[in-house]
Amino acid sequence: MSGFTLLPVSGGTMSPQTLDPDQFEALDKALSHLLATEAATQTLAQLMDGLPLLDVSKACLSANNLKGSPLKTHTKLCSGSLEKAEKLITDFNATQLQYDPALLQEFQRAELGSDTFLIRLLELVARAIHCIAVSVDKTAEKCHDGNIQEAIEYHTPPEVILIGRNTRDYPYPEPPASPSCHANYTQHEQYPNGASELAGFWAEDQIFGGVVLFDRGDCGTEAKSVWLHSSKHSWTTRIWKPLEWQMRAMKRFFETGRLEDIAEEADEREKELARIMSARQRKFLREPWKGGFPFFCDMDNPERHDDWDAMKLHNIYKDEWERSLPDSKPDSGPLDTFNYPELQSMADAIMYAPDITYEDANASRPTSRDRTEGERSESKKRKRIEVVREGQTHNSRVSPADGQIRDEPRWTDGDGRILIGQFDGKTVHYANDNMKEAVEHEKDRVTGLREATDAPNDSYSQR
Repeated sequence: MSGFTLLPVSGGTMSPQTLDPDQFEALDKALSHLLATEAATQTLAQLMDGLPLLDVSKACLSANNLKGSPLKTHTKLCSGSLEKAEKLITDFNATQLQYDPALLQEFQRAELGSDTFLIRLLELVARAIHCIAVSVDKTAEKCHDGNIQEAIEYHTPPEVILIGRNTRDYPYPEPPASPSCHANYTQHEQYPNGASELAGFWAEDQIFGGVVLFDRGDCGTEAKSVWLHSSKHSWTTRIWKPLEWQMRAMKRFFETGRLEDIAEEADEREKELARIMSARQRKFLREPWKGGFPFFCDMDNPERHDDWDAMKLHNIYKDEWERSLPDSKPDSGPLDTFNYPELQSMADAIMYAPDITYEDANASRPTSRDRTEGERSESKKRKRIEVVREGQTHNSRVSPADGQIRDEPRWTDGDGRILIGQFDGKTVHYANDNMKEAVEHEKDRVTGLREATDAPNDSYSQR
């Protein structure tokens, strides 16, 4: 089959042909439709090539050794890669897979068309994609016309920094065992197929929008809900739960193979957002949110977990061997309101009245739709916050870095990039006079705690 050997799914010993005809047809159609997408074709073509493309590598959080790397010149697929991927997709059918009998049994038990059926179907599809990627990486003859091993083993030399009259070497992190990898799934020593498993997790991220995980419940074998773990720049770093419209879109696409079905669900979601979000808030939704595969987590996906919490506290994973976590949770560093939307209310409150409590900040409040036209007009006239860093001025959506009062929590913009100040206890320390003047200007317009917490979320967001 296209010059590679299809390995069994992890723990796989049984063909899906043992399923009832309706269940098998659903699986076969879902896999065929997903493999036919541009995301799947390009992903498999890069695996057939032997190395990911430069722009794909740069988009991944795992890319930390690109300076001087042979990957810098890999800007297009090598000859034959795409053709081999297309042949694999054309020749493939679900009968060639070998699954864990327990997974097939759970899928067989699920009622056709139910939420449980969709979740179990998605697990079989995700495991198939993972298995195909691992098989290609491990057994296929690659099309790359350069030295693949040199690119895999390349380690960027240390950065030499001048400090006074002396220099100091700052080493780059060790490269992962494969450049086609997800930043959080690199412990290849414990994986069934070694370093080739990294390609499986990477393929899931490229096609679905993240490694596909499941709430395993107390017993560790359930599939109560679907979660995704993304590893791309400008995407959330947390494990996130797809919204209902995204699950409906997947279901319809698995049945029909029409990307238009995903677009229709996205259009309905956009109409819903028009009712619950202001126009300025909607401007902060990022372009990929309406797309299909890969799916994207935006600010309106509220259910998220830190990766340590997800596995240790909530039993969210696909297989227990996929990650080994420390006993205690690592420091997550600066926080921002894109990755932690639950902090937005506190961000609003601190910007308008820095001396109020966390409980006050999270008190219920009316939305901008409940305000009079005059109040909305007045809020739009409020002076914009100017954030100054290293002598440059930026108009930016501002938010605090943490939801808890610590010694010196940092402040960041909505993407966690711009350091603008600190607060200690209930006293705000401004980063510069411009910020102090702007915040004081805001406070002068607000009298009393209730008015402060009534301010709309988007009143200080920049166009």
